[in-house]
Amino acid sequence: MWTSDGKYVLFISSRSGTNALWAQRVQNGRSVGAPILVDPDVGNVLLLGTTDTGALFVRRSIGGRDVHMADTDPQTVSLTSQPRRVS
Repeated sequence: MWTSDGKYVLFISSRSGTNALWAQRVQNGRSVGAPILVDPDVGNVLLLGTTDTGALFVRRSIGGRDVHMADTDPQTVSLTSQPRRVS
């Protein structure tokens, strides 16, 4: 997955024995230097996207497949209700 600034490709690899998050600098369509280890143990995640400020969104699998929903305040990004199971 590309970072929002288009300078890096983020990827998950288990080359170190655990699922780790790596970043590879790319310039003019070619990799630049060696990959950079960002997080040595991200677990079982799926990369979803990045924000303009660099925040990374992932989907983490912890073993369950339940879906929960909660109300939030968009101004404070805080929960306004308890999470409730929907599946």
